[in-house]
Amino acid sequence: MYSGLVLTKMPKDIDSLMTNRHYDSKTAFYGILESFLKDSNGILLWNYQLERICSLVYRKPDDIVSLRKNLNSRKPYAWKILEDFKLDEKKTLRDFVEERMVFGFAKSPNIQGARALYELITLYGGDN
Repeated sequence: MYSGLVLTKMPKDIDSLMTNRHYDSKTAFYGILESFLKDSNGILLWNYQLERICSLVYRKPDDIVSLRKNLNSRKPYAWKILEDFKLDEKKTLRDFVEERMVFGFAKSPNIQGARALYELITLYGGDN
């Protein structure tokens, strides 16, 4: 169904995820993060989206790509870097990424990825 992609976790409340995004929109970082995921309806699917998020932590392109690769490989030290980045008093960047990365990794956009995105968006309210 998802062209080789497998959902590793589903959000507890998909309707809330698609509408409210579980975060206080008054916080500037949340607005920035939402803008990074706008083209996939708030779900983190693509490498370039993850790299944009990593650019909040690092500035050098090589460091950004390295962090993205390590996150996709589920390296604990990479996730610790996101955990140390606080969005507010309760949430970290890791919390945000884990919630939005419903496939468990990001990948490069391609025809299979486009189909997976289409199916995901149409299945969960893409007519908004």
